[in-house]
Amino acid sequence: MNSSVLSLKQQKIPLWFVILLIAALIFTISSVAVFSYKKSQLKPAIAQEQSVLESRKQLILLQKDVIDTNWLRTLNPMVKDVQGRLIWSTTMQQGIMEFENLPELGKNQTYKLWVYDLVDTKNEPRLAATFNNVSGKIFLRSFNTEPKISSPFKFELVLQSKGSDSDQPLLLAQP
Repeated sequence: MNSSVLSLKQQKIPLWFVILLIAALIFTISSVAVFSYKKSQLKPAIAQEQSVLESRKQLILLQKDVIDTNWLRTLNPMVKDVQGRLIWSTTMQQGIMEFENLPELGKNQTYKLWVYDLVDTKNEPRLAATFNNVSGKIFLRSFNTEPKISSPFKFELVLQSKGSDSDQPLLLAQP
């Protein structure tokens, strides 16, 4: 036999290397297990939140002054497949936005909902909601305004990108 083959067979792997390798494997396996567990716990929490919002939506729909209207898309290609509706009660000062196929956003982007009030003397829209996390094909999001809205005539969902001077209108809802 070749002497180099004999010397390889006779070499032993150091004990510290074996311990280090086993520790690295245990750490990797446990990290994957923790990540998987956290991810599995997140889905029920989102489902529970959406269930609460669905109940709130039903409560708002029972109000006498309810506004229940569909979203109108702008010409922005980002929302070409988006559908949904907006529900608002002036008495409750609460609303629900419902979206189907609302796109997820990049890190530097945010959705904003603006509400226009006929009674507002400043004639400026009020910010009702800001969000950038979208979950699932059908997505519900609650909103309210401060100060109160007396006579809403337009709801506008816009896309705000950091570094941009203006917001992009995406969806409109009018009673």
